[in-house]
Amino acid sequence: MDKINLRQKMRLLRKNILTNEAYVFGEKLLLNLQELVAGHNKIAIYHACHGEISLEPFIKYGLAHNKEIYRPVALRTSKMLKFERVVDLMDRDIFVDEGYKLFDEIKCYNLDLVIVPLLAVDKSGHRLGQGGGYYDSTFGKLTPRPIMCGVGYEWQLRDVIPSDEWDVPLDYFVSDQHIYKFTG
Repeated sequence: MDKINLRQKMRLLRKNILTNEAYVFGEKLLLNLQELVAGHNKIAIYHACHGEISLEPFIKYGLAHNKEIYRPVALRTSKMLKFERVVDLMDRDIFVDEGYKLFDEIKCYNLDLVIVPLLAVDKSGHRLGQGGGYYDSTFGKLTPRPIMCGVGYEWQLRDVIPSDEWDVPLDYFVSDQHIYKFTG
Protein backbone atom coordinates (compact mmCIF):
# COMPACT_ATOMS: atom_id res chain seq x y z
CA MET A 1 0.00 0.00 0.00
CA ASP A 2 1.38 3.45 -0.88
CA LYS A 3 1.74 6.30 1.62
CA ILE A 4 -1.35 8.19 0.47
CA ASN A 5 -3.69 5.22 0.82
CA LEU A 6 -2.11 4.08 4.08
CA ARG A 7 -2.53 7.61 5.52
CA GLN A 8 -6.21 7.60 4.58
CA LYS A 9 -6.75 4.17 6.11
CA MET A 10 -4.95 5.01 9.35
CA ARG A 11 -6.72 8.38 9.71
CA LEU A 12 -10.08 6.63 9.40
CA LEU A 13 -9.15 4.10 12.08
CA ARG A 14 -7.89 6.80 14.43
CA LYS A 15 -10.88 9.08 13.79
CA ASN A 16 -13.16 6.64 15.63
CA ILE A 17 -11.30 7.05 18.93
CA LEU A 18 -13.07 9.31 21.39
CA THR A 19 -11.17 11.92 23.41
CA ASN A 20 -11.78 10.12 26.71
CA GLU A 21 -10.58 6.83 25.19
CA ALA A 22 -7.43 8.53 23.88
CA TYR A 23 -6.80 9.84 27.41
CA VAL A 24 -7.14 6.36 28.97
CA PHE A 25 -4.69 4.98 26.41
CA GLY A 26 -2.44 7.97 27.20
CA GLU A 27 -2.35 6.91 30.86
CA LYS A 28 -1.17 3.45 29.77
CA LEU A 29 1.36 5.07 27.44
CA LEU A 30 2.72 7.11 30.36
CA LEU A 31 3.66 3.94 32.23
CA ASN A 32 5.88 2.89 29.31
CA LEU A 33 7.24 6.39 28.65
CA GLN A 34 8.40 6.83 32.26
CA GLU A 35 11.08 4.19 31.75
CA LEU A 36 12.35 5.83 28.57
CA VAL A 37 12.43 9.42 29.85
CA ALA A 38 14.11 8.63 33.17
CA GLY A 39 17.49 9.95 32.06
CA HIS A 40 16.25 12.80 29.86
CA ASN A 41 15.26 16.30 30.92
CA LYS A 42 14.66 18.33 27.73
CA ILE A 43 11.76 16.64 26.01
CA ALA A 44 9.70 17.75 23.02
CA ILE A 45 6.06 16.67 22.87
CA TYR A 46 3.06 17.52 20.71
CA HIS A 47 -0.56 18.26 21.54
CA ALA A 48 -2.70 15.34 20.39
CA CYS A 49 -5.74 15.81 18.15
CA HIS A 50 -8.00 13.81 15.82
CA GLY A 51 -7.88 10.62 17.88
CA GLU A 52 -4.13 10.64 18.54
CA ILE A 53 -3.12 9.00 21.79
CA SER A 54 -3.21 11.64 24.51
CA LEU A 55 0.04 13.03 25.86
CA GLU A 56 -1.73 15.01 28.58
CA PRO A 57 -0.91 12.40 31.28
CA PHE A 58 2.74 12.55 30.20
CA ILE A 59 2.81 16.35 30.17
CA LYS A 60 1.39 16.42 33.71
CA TYR A 61 3.98 13.86 34.79
CA GLY A 62 6.83 15.76 33.15
CA LEU A 63 5.89 19.10 34.66
CA ALA A 64 5.47 17.51 38.11
CA HIS A 65 8.92 15.83 37.84
CA ASN A 66 10.85 18.93 36.77
CA LYS A 67 11.26 17.86 33.15
CA GLU A 68 11.63 20.66 30.63
CA ILE A 69 8.77 20.03 28.22
CA TYR A 70 8.69 21.75 24.81
CA ARG A 71 6.07 21.90 22.08
CA PRO A 72 6.63 22.31 18.34
CA VAL A 73 5.84 25.65 16.74
CA ALA A 74 5.77 26.23 12.98
CA LEU A 75 4.88 28.75 10.33
CA ARG A 76 2.89 27.43 7.39
CA THR A 77 5.51 29.04 5.13
CA SER A 78 8.42 27.03 6.56
CA LYS A 79 9.05 23.33 7.12
CA MET A 80 11.32 23.94 10.10
CA LEU A 81 10.02 23.46 13.63
CA LYS A 82 10.94 25.60 16.60
CA PHE A 83 10.34 24.46 20.16
CA GLU A 84 8.72 26.47 22.93
CA ARG A 85 8.63 25.62 26.63
CA VAL A 86 5.33 24.25 27.95
CA VAL A 87 4.22 25.87 31.18
CA ASP A 88 0.62 24.66 31.37
CA LEU A 89 -1.74 22.03 29.95
CA MET A 90 -3.47 24.31 27.45
CA ASP A 91 -3.64 22.79 23.97
CA ARG A 92 -2.10 25.03 21.36
CA ASP A 93 -2.05 24.80 17.60
CA ILE A 94 1.35 23.98 16.14
CA PHE A 95 0.92 26.73 13.55
CA VAL A 96 1.48 30.33 14.64
CA ASP A 97 1.28 33.70 12.90
CA GLU A 98 4.39 35.25 11.36
CA GLY A 99 4.94 37.73 14.22
CA TYR A 100 4.55 35.19 17.05
CA LYS A 101 7.19 35.53 19.76
CA LEU A 102 8.19 32.27 21.43
CA PHE A 103 7.87 32.29 25.22
CA ASP A 104 11.01 30.28 25.98
CA GLU A 105 12.72 28.63 23.00
CA ILE A 106 15.16 25.74 22.88
CA LYS A 107 17.11 24.90 19.75
CA CYS A 108 16.23 21.47 18.35
CA TYR A 109 19.81 20.22 18.75
CA ASN A 110 19.61 20.86 22.52
CA LEU A 111 16.67 18.52 23.04
CA ASP A 112 17.35 15.13 24.64
CA LEU A 113 14.25 13.35 23.39
CA VAL A 114 11.62 14.18 20.79
CA ILE A 115 8.22 12.51 21.06
CA VAL A 116 6.63 12.56 17.62
CA PRO A 117 3.12 11.81 16.39
CA LEU A 118 2.50 9.19 13.76
CA LEU A 119 -0.16 7.46 11.74
CA ALA A 120 1.83 4.23 11.48
CA VAL A 121 5.27 2.82 12.23
CA ASP A 122 6.91 -0.36 11.04
CA LYS A 123 9.15 -2.86 12.78
CA SER A 124 12.25 -1.16 11.36
CA GLY A 125 11.38 2.25 12.79
CA HIS A 126 10.02 3.85 9.63
CA ARG A 127 7.37 6.41 10.60
CA LEU A 128 4.38 7.48 8.56
CA GLY A 129 3.44 10.99 9.62
CA GLN A 130 0.80 13.39 8.38
CA GLY A 131 2.82 14.13 5.24
CA GLY A 132 3.90 17.70 5.97
CA GLY A 133 7.57 16.83 6.41
CA TYR A 134 8.13 19.12 9.41
CA TYR A 135 9.96 16.60 11.61
CA ASP A 136 11.98 15.25 8.68
CA SER A 137 13.01 18.77 7.60
CA THR A 138 13.94 19.81 11.13
CA PHE A 139 15.87 16.72 12.19
CA GLY A 140 16.89 15.07 8.89
CA LYS A 141 20.37 16.56 8.53
CA LEU A 142 21.01 17.14 12.22
CA THR A 143 23.95 15.17 13.65
CA PRO A 144 23.91 14.15 16.29
CA ARG A 145 20.19 14.40 16.74
CA PRO A 146 18.04 13.87 19.82
CA ILE A 147 16.48 10.49 20.45
CA MET A 148 13.41 10.23 18.21
CA CYS A 149 10.47 8.39 19.77
CA GLY A 150 7.17 7.82 18.03
CA VAL A 151 4.14 7.21 20.20
CA GLY A 152 0.80 5.69 19.37
CA TYR A 153 -1.56 2.80 19.76
CA GLU A 154 -0.30 -0.75 19.48
CA TRP A 155 -2.42 -1.28 16.34
CA GLN A 156 -0.42 1.45 14.56
CA LEU A 157 2.61 -0.86 14.45
CA ARG A 158 2.85 -2.55 11.03
CA ASP A 159 5.25 -5.08 9.56
CA VAL A 160 6.40 -2.75 6.76
CA ILE A 161 5.36 0.70 5.61
CA PRO A 162 6.63 2.64 2.60
CA SER A 163 9.51 5.00 3.31
CA ASP A 164 11.66 7.48 1.45
CA GLU A 165 15.37 8.30 1.83
CA TRP A 166 14.57 11.63 3.55
CA ASP A 167 12.36 10.06 6.23
CA VAL A 168 13.94 10.34 9.66
CA PRO A 169 13.90 6.90 11.31
CA LEU A 170 12.70 6.47 14.86
CA ASP A 171 14.89 5.19 17.66
CA TYR A 172 11.85 4.00 19.63
CA PHE A 173 8.15 3.42 19.31
CA VAL A 174 6.23 3.48 22.58
CA SER A 175 2.65 2.28 22.58
CA ASP A 176 0.01 1.78 25.21
CA GLN A 177 1.38 -1.78 25.55
CA HIS A 178 5.10 -1.92 24.74
CA ILE A 179 8.40 -0.13 24.15
CA TYR A 180 10.13 -1.00 20.87
CA LYS A 181 13.77 -0.08 20.30
CA PHE A 182 14.99 0.05 16.71
CA THR A 183 18.53 -0.52 15.59
CA GLY A 184 19.60 1.69 12.69
